[in-house]
Amino acid sequence: MQQDVQRQEEVKADASAFQDSSIRELFLHAKAHPEQIDGLLGSIADFLDGEADTYKKGLACIIAGTLVEKGGDPAGIVGAVVRQLERHLILLEAYFQQDDELSLAERFQTAPDTVKAQMTSDFVVLATMTMICRDKQARIELRQNQQLLRLIEELEEQIDNLHFVNIVLGSEDDLEVVALHPETSTGIRLRLSMVQNNFHLFTLLQDVFVQQFQAQEPFASMPRNEVAVKAATGVAYPDTDDAFDSALFGFYAGGALDENGALSEQGAFAHWLFGEDTPLRIPRVEEKAIVLLGPSVFGQRSWDLSFCVPVHNALTPQAELVEVLSCEQVKAWTEKIVEQWKKAR
Repeated sequence: MQQDVQRQEEVKADASAFQDSSIRELFLHAKAHPEQIDGLLGSIADFLDGEADTYKKGLACIIAGTLVEKGGDPAGIVGAVVRQLERHLILLEAYFQQDDELSLAERFQTAPDTVKAQMTSDFVVLATMTMICRDKQARIELRQNQQLLRLIEELEEQIDNLHFVNIVLGSEDDLEVVALHPETSTGIRLRLSMVQNNFHLFTLLQDVFVQQFQAQEPFASMPRNEVAVKAATGVAYPDTDDAFDSALFGFYAGGALDENGALSEQGAFAHWLFGEDTPLRIPRVEEKAIVLLGPSVFGQRSWDLSFCVPVHNALTPQAELVEVLSCEQVKAWTEKIVEQWKKAR
């Protein structure tokens, strides 16, 4: 791993990169001595943060990702892998700015590190996914890195699998949602973890709401879609390709309330929540995302469960019930929402 790569032919972007006997020995050793995996990851972290060849660092990332999937603790290595992702993306940004007419050999001759980064980008991206999907704190810290977020946003369409990293970062850990059903003066407070889009939120939210108020109408007549909930929480994906969930409510932002705190049809049209959007963009009151439940203004709404399935099997999305709101609390929240939207208007 310490030997620099001098020839383009030595840079491999497929499984042949792992045929070296020393790498096979490493994996066999890890399998035989799982208690030593974290120590191996620590050594790889030191290697990534040191001076070494870009291609070899890419290779080290995917080796580390494999060891994490075999039971290693990502906490000691994820920071080094994320730093390498940023270095790789900086090189890839330069790679894509080069003359399109240059051959790979010409690129390697003039800027070899950009070619090494391009050919090992998948190694680094997949290792990053493996680790940030298992380490909540790493996700939180990565979301604070504006330079890296910019690179991911700009390059996600040009680099395989980087889109999935962006989905993970576009979700949020510990986002609180206040969901109100104005017609019945019922409401709940939820804490979301790794909910990827609003369709994903709708599936989880309506299930929690219906279960909580199933003793009263109109909720008693609403069916639960356990298949959808299992898919949305990463428990099990349905066997059929055409599996879907259906809306039990219309879903609206807080601005849909009129001055009396009722859900108006005009407001519902104007503040309808798009399923393809993300919960991060739902307007907030007191740092809580506000979701109003009511009749749908666009008829029956449904969505494919592919919107709800976690992008990595290590993710366990949740909609945790934090509090069931009393009628008085629902009224208080309604007044706060109306007051805030009055100011906004």
